[in-house]
Amino acid sequence: MSKKKKIIIIALAVVFTLIGGKFIYHATMSIEKKAEKITAKFEKKLKLSEEQTAKVYEINLQMFKKIETAKKDEQNKSHKEIKDTMQKEWFTQIKEVLNAEQVKILEDKFNKKCNKS
Repeated sequence: MSKKKKIIIIALAVVFTLIGGKFIYHATMSIEKKAEKITAKFEKKLKLSEEQTAKVYEINLQMFKKIETAKKDEQNKSHKEIKDTMQKEWFTQIKEVLNAEQVKILEDKFNKKCNKS
């Protein structure tokens, strides 16, 4: 095997290991840690006040709890239906906490992410 092929194989192995590690880390993260992580991103990107941060954290925490419950009791609806319903509910609650400028930033980010997929 040529040196170039060995380097490519090693590089691919490293990439797949890093990606797999991130998924395993996220899967084993507690609900509270997941809520903290996403809230911290919102706090930074949307420049949330202390009061907004506390409210957003509670909304995120409740969302993750609902997701865990839905995973256990998923027989009634498809995964996509559950995800869509929760996402709409979550987005409505989050918008109630934010000011108009923050909502616009969030909607722009969300629309960009949706257009990528």
